[in-house]
This record gives sequence, C-alpha cells and structure tokens, in this order.
Amino acid sequence: MNEYHIDNQKLTCVFYGRLDTLGSQAVDAELSAKLDASVQEVVFDLKEVAYISSSFLKICLKTVHNTGSNHFSIVHVSPGVLKVFQIANLNHLIRINE
Repeated sequence: MNEYHIDNQKLTCVFYGRLDTLGSQAVDAELSAKLDASVQEVVFDLKEVAYISSSFLKICLKTVHNTGSNHFSIVHVSPGVLKVFQIANLNHLIRINE
C-alpha cells in the first residue's frame, strides 16, 4: 500500500514493492487523485522499491510535465533503480537523491 502525505503544498509519495506495469497503473490513478492546484512540489520516496518498469518512468515524466522539473524530485533510490533512470537518461531531467 502506497502512502501519500500533503504538507505545506508538498506531496510526498512513499512507494512500496515492485512498480511494475500493474503497480504503476495503481500509482497513476492514486497520484491523479492527489494532484491538484494546491500542490506545488512532489517528492517520490523509493526507499522500499526494488524494481521499476517503463510504466513508472512514464509517470515520472508526466509528473515533471505537470509540476516542472524544479518542483519534482525522487529520494532514497537504490543503486539498481538508479541504474534504470540512468539507462533511460532521465537522471539529467529529474532530481534524484540516493
């Protein structure tokens, strides 16, 4: 079960497990329900995530598009997940903190 916290116009999304295609569909629906005009910044916490699919990368790009690259970041990324962002060359577009 993913967690979503809004504090001072900042939405923090804590994800768990594998963010494969099926899991990413759930994240996309949940995130769409949480994002509104009051949210100014979005943070994805991937501390408990060991795998991401291209579907999750698409969600990241969609979030960058909606919030702007200066208002979106990803934290607590494992080396394996970071490698996926690097291979997709998204580590230059998205702020990623290990």
